[in-house]
Amino acid sequence: IVTPAHVCNYLLTLARLNQNVPIRVYLRWSEDERKIEMKRAWCEATGLSVILEPASAADPTSRAAACVEALREGGVLVMTPDIAQKRGKGVPVRLLGREVYLPTGPASIAMLAGAPLVPVFGRFNGDRHVITASAPIVVESLSRAEGGRAESIRRAMQEWTDRFEQFLRTCPQAWFLWGDTRWTRVFRGDTEYCVL
Repeated sequence: IVTPAHVCNYLLTLARLNQNVPIRVYLRWSEDERKIEMKRAWCEATGLSVILEPASAADPTSRAAACVEALREGGVLVMTPDIAQKRGKGVPVRLLGREVYLPTGPASIAMLAGAPLVPVFGRFNGDRHVITASAPIVVESLSRAEGGRAESIRRAMQEWTDRFEQFLRTCPQAWFLWGDTRWTRVFRGDTEYCVL
């Protein structure tokens, strides 16, 4: 599972990767059909295959089925894990000195399919767009005594977050979501989204 953040030209990064390794992009469901159609149209225009989250996305089994199937068929799946979640909706991780909550989906699906997470970040270096992939993150199966599935997912997402924070510290201007309303709430210390 390729796990890019919403950083400079991440959509172009995906289009470029797709030229060498065919990938499928997981699109989250939205009530705004225009957003869905814009995302789908862009992906199709660049040759990216799309898995669109169904309207029944509240059901984790229906949400994961197409993703796991794509991975088990040997495909490469793309999921962006840098979407801030409300407390109790995501997995708690440490980012920039506070506890925040990220989606459990990437690590959950990786665990179900036996696939690693591969963090990928893009940045500008002069007039070149540089794509960097770091070492795969394996979602280990932990025993109940070690915290079980929840702790396995938390550890994998924390490892992804550590690499993301390292990227942000070296290239903060590249991240699209600094101004996202959910992240704004995180940075303002909204306890619904973070713990300082």
